Amino acid sequence: MTMDIYFLISSFFAGSLHPCAGHFIAERYLCDGQDQETYSYYGKLNTLAYNVGYHNKHHGFPSIPWTHLPALRKLAPEYYDELPNHPSWPMVIVNFIRDPEVGIFARAKRTAVGSSTVSVSGKKVVVEGGEESDKSE
Repeated sequence: MTMDIYFLISSFFAGSLHPCAGHFIAERYLCDGQDQETYSYYGKLNTLAYNVGYHNKHHGFPSIPWTHLPALRKLAPEYYDELPNHPSWPMVIVNFIRDPEVGIFARAKRTAVGSSTVSVSGKKVVVEGGEESDKSE
């Protein structure tokens, strides 16, 4: 296999419409009308993606190796089982394309001061605490 083919195949798996690429959307966009900044995924594709679907656990405990993230979920179900999650990365991609509420403007952002989560509401970006700013900023 030449290096060109290797890099082409690697790029396909890393960021195209490949089913595993749904994790980019699940980790960075506000979905389903929730104000949750990032979502986890607990399906079988995690075995191919180094458990990147255990995203909330990774942010809570960044020093835990990827191989131990499923065990962390089992150790602390009271913290993780109630959080919304995505049952399917391919459906995350489909919903991103088809759902008018989940598009490129529904990206989770943080403010510079206080790192507050920003949630999308119509054409405005509403910062926790009541401040509003236009999306185009």
